[in-house]
Amino acid sequence: MAAIRHPAQYGAAIVLGGYFQPEFSPRRPFQVTPALNRAYDLVATVARHPPPLLVWLETSHSDPVSYPSTKAFLAAARAPMSVHALLLSHAGHRMSLWDGELPAALDWLGASDPAFS
Repeated sequence: MAAIRHPAQYGAAIVLGGYFQPEFSPRRPFQVTPALNRAYDLVATVARHPPPLLVWLETSHSDPVSYPSTKAFLAAARAPMSVHALLLSHAGHRMSLWDGELPAALDWLGASDPAFS
């Protein structure tokens, strides 16, 4: 979220099982408004104005948390944004999976973003 909303400060992002549209809990310390919902809908943000950002992401077709919004995000992403997607078949949504993918994500970051090489 920070990288998409502030690409000049970040330039690249790694997303491990994340999601790109708000899922506000019934228990929240603030009122959800249509403007707030729009501000944090990263799929809509990227569809309107794709930032000049490098993104490495992982999700799984069997991940009910991240897959639906990641699928929409991938459909919306276009230049100047560049997305490297790792789409797994039956991996789910768990920390042990992401621990194993982090070295590949960091290798990608070092090879893709001159600031990290």
